[in-house]
Amino acid sequence: SANPKMFETVGNTIYVVCAGTNTLEKYSISLGKTSVESSLINSVVVSGTPLSVSSNKYGLLAVTGLDTSNVQLIKDEDLSIISTTPIGGIGHGTCKFVGNTQLLVTDSTNDRLYSVNCEDNLTPTVSSFIATSTNPEQIEVIGNYCYIPSLTSVGVQAYLDCINISDAKTPILEESIALTLTGGGFTAPYTNGKDTYIYISGHFAPYNIDTVKVISGDIERTYLNKVTTYSE
Repeated sequence: SANPKMFETVGNTIYVVCAGTNTLEKYSISLGKTSVESSLINSVVVSGTPLSVSSNKYGLLAVTGLDTSNVQLIKDEDLSIISTTPIGGIGHGTCKFVGNTQLLVTDSTNDRLYSVNCEDNLTPTVSSFIATSTNPEQIEVIGNYCYIPSLTSVGVQAYLDCINISDAKTPILEESIALTLTGGGFTAPYTNGKDTYIYISGHFAPYNIDTVKVISGDIERTYLNKVTTYSE
């Protein structure tokens, strides 16, 4: 539907949130050698201009939005809403399940990362929260760490927060890496089997893509390079 945002794949199923229609939609997908076929299975109305959806891979979905403080827990089978719980301020960046029951949520309004226990689906509770860099956005989980860029405003330097989630109930901020970006938004990981890299894009000029190397066996993170794709 209108204005699709983030999505989550589980096997041959894709869950996508659409901000223009305030819906969570469930699709089946079939990948052929020369074609892709998909069909809408179900949809449900959710609140607050949804931005993010995450699956715990065991029947539970979480949805957060730009214009609400609510975290909605939803059954993946029939998209029935189990609970709606306010967490933090109005305006969440993204949410991400770590394991079966623990959910990480970025609170962009209050510059926080919340850890939410969803073991009781009807009444999820905040396990803890930590302060982050300005306007935390997407959550990238790699091993026992998560990495969160800061969606700063025009001309304001962005950071990449490195957070230890060995115990997902009590995340620990280990360091914040200064980026060349302004408006650090979306991330993408890459691994060659030995080393892992995170690519971070910027929302505003000079529209760089920064690359950060995750060094195995060490908490050190090294800024590698920037690539200017285009400029105004």
